[in-house]
Amino acid sequence: MLYPHVRRGLFGHGLNATLLSVVCALSACSTAPKQPEAGSAAAVEKMTESLNAADKAQKLGKTEDALAELDTAIKVDPGSKQPWLRKAQIYFDARQYGQAITAAQETLQRDTTDLTAKSILAVSGLRVSAQALEQLRKANEVNGSARTEAERSLSICSSGQQ
Repeated sequence: MLYPHVRRGLFGHGLNATLLSVVCALSACSTAPKQPEAGSAAAVEKMTESLNAADKAQKLGKTEDALAELDTAIKVDPGSKQPWLRKAQIYFDARQYGQAITAAQETLQRDTTDLTAKSILAVSGLRVSAQALEQLRKANEVNGSARTEAERSLSICSSGQQ
């Protein structure tokens, strides 16, 4: 037998399991890559690299690569609004209004005064509503006062009246 001292209970009283747990935990810590702490110089540098890489990818028409770089930036500094705002703009430009709304809301959670995020949110919301009304109109599922009221509400929102 390779480890007779373990069988005889040399460590006794559950110490074997505890020792094994500690060894496993320490080995996991030593192999896990560390993310730079948000706000540190390393985090700022990594964030800048990711944002620049996202811009470059977007200019080359590689939207998925740009979004992946922005996801990396979000992981580096979850409290930063910049990656979320750029995601909102990418989704808006791609006419993916639902995702643009989500990203704009994430931006506004980090900066409630961001006018670009508010604009993306408002216009995306109107476009989603217009698409929904068009689908209803085509399906002819809504008629009478509900349809008229929805169309009137949309035209009021679009024109800026109340």
